[in-house]
Amino acid sequence: MSTSWRIASALCAGVFALAVGGTARGDDAKCEDAVAKRSRNIGNQEQKKNRKCVKDGSGDISGCVNTESPKAVIQEGKLDELFLAGGKCDPPSAFVNTSSSDIADDTEAGARNILKGAFGDPVDGIEAGSKCHDKIAKRGGKKYDTELKAFRKCVKDNAPNDQTSIDNCVATGVNDAKAQSTVQPKLLADMEAQCTFASPPAGLEDGDCASCVAAADCAACIGDIVDCQACLAMNNSNNGTADCDILNDGVDDDDCGAPPTCPIAAGEYTITQVSGGSLKVYTFAAFPFPAGGQIVQDVAAASPPNCVHDTVVGFPGGFSAPNFCVPALGYTVNVNQTGCGIGQIDSNGGSDYRVIELYDTSDSSATCSLPDDALCTDGGDASVRADITVGDGFPDVCAGTGLANAIVTVPVHTTTWQDNSAGTFGACGGDGVFNAGDTIITEFDQVLDFTTDQASQSWSDIDGDGCDLAGGGPVGGVTMGPYIGECLDTSAMTVNTVAAGGFGSDALPYDGSFATVLPNTVAGPAALSGAVCGSPPAINFAGGTVTRCIP
Repeated sequence: MSTSWRIASALCAGVFALAVGGTARGDDAKCEDAVAKRSRNIGNQEQKKNRKCVKDGSGDISGCVNTESPKAVIQEGKLDELFLAGGKCDPPSAFVNTSSSDIADDTEAGARNILKGAFGDPVDGIEAGSKCHDKIAKRGGKKYDTELKAFRKCVKDNAPNDQTSIDNCVATGVNDAKAQSTVQPKLLADMEAQCTFASPPAGLEDGDCASCVAAADCAACIGDIVDCQACLAMNNSNNGTADCDILNDGVDDDDCGAPPTCPIAAGEYTITQVSGGSLKVYTFAAFPFPAGGQIVQDVAAASPPNCVHDTVVGFPGGFSAPNFCVPALGYTVNVNQTGCGIGQIDSNGGSDYRVIELYDTSDSSATCSLPDDALCTDGGDASVRADITVGDGFPDVCAGTGLANAIVTVPVHTTTWQDNSAGTFGACGGDGVFNAGDTIITEFDQVLDFTTDQASQSWSDIDGDGCDLAGGGPVGGVTMGPYIGECLDTSAMTVNTVAAGGFGSDALPYDGSFATVLPNTVAGPAALSGAVCGSPPAINFAGGTVTRCIP
């Protein structure tokens, strides 16, 4: 390896969409190319400085090697400009690292690590005037620059727009013909001519090539170090996920680190609600919600840098909640899963999972064609329209080790009854279980949308028939929330979810709202259960509004 997306108007709209899409992709491509170019320039200046450190120095030259090249600093300034207002990366492509300082630091470190790999860390044992040491620094630095240059050319020529394409360009850079068939042989020839090989050449004894005893082995080892460092720098600058451990020498031997991974692995995860939760319904005061509810999800694998995992809540058995008492009403409630659910977990954060829910007690429009309760008669029907929006344009913010954003949606059927059994189930009395002698108060379908971001709900006359809410509130225009969750802590395996929504009911106090805040623990991963969801609740995790018609 190292040694190798009515006729006339529709047409106009289509052309416009293509033009806009093409412009956006073109801007992304310019950004990707510019970042790759500046990263290469930084690396080039750093490797030239490093060679001078070797050529002019002796003994321990770590101070010189670890000092940033002034010319690399100039290139870093030009890299910074790409991300400023009006720059080529305003806004940035998904396939660039948005931290210019991180790109510069990593690319410079790659150049330094070539010498550290060859001569050890600290970089010592340098012999004054050694042509052997000079040639190692010269050819190693030249190969590093050649591979970064080839990567930049691949990005410029191909305008990668998916992960596979960017990773292919990383591989193209490492396998560049000039790097492998011209520079690498020159390294070998120079080492044969200038170095002594009864044992590793002087200065290489405490480096990664200490076991080499011949020019071919030593040159191949140093070439592998260069391939590794170039691959890591390309991955870092342009959000690649290429497996540098394989690319540097063709062997899965951990000599160049494992490929980038996401903070959580694929598998079945169980989210269990613990004590401390609360629930608010209608305009009553919030009350404690009993612990013990669970959501069991199959979490799919995801790849860096986005790490957005699709999840499935199987049915039956994917969702459960304990029966609970609504103290202000004296009624007991059961929430029962009616179908499969779906969700997403962004395990390294940055997604926008705010949930904003707008309800209308009736919708006579063609959108839902639900009963038109023009007089807003309380209890006229139990139908509702819900417009569900995910995202507010601001990515979720996580703190500490809680780095993962999450959202999940599950359809349920809610039953409320007067418990006439003997017992003391909170303020409701009875045994907390629906029995033959109990009296059903109301039943309705719902969809529960849990998020780690913010959740809010309000009522509005969406269809313009003069009625927004026929029930117990809060009245139209008054919002439940926002309620704020806490990101999934992938270390402590805890998460606080929130949900807010509405429901239709034909029993007192009729249509209403709810909001809940629930602390949870997370267990997993266990083996995937194989859960699938062919008909999930309507929701757009990528951002936007969908309508649910709940008869």
